Amino acid sequence: MPVKKGRDFNEMLTLRQLEYESKAHRLNTVYAVGLHKKEN
Repeated sequence: MPVKKGRDFNEMLTLRQLEYESKAHRLNTVYAVGLHKKEN
């Protein structure tokens, strides 16, 4: 079977990027909540 390397590679990168972004967003949210609790 032929391997469509370019497209699959791009999809993999996109999925990985989304994963990193969601992780970063979660960390930022936790960090922001932590700062907010310290202020109060």
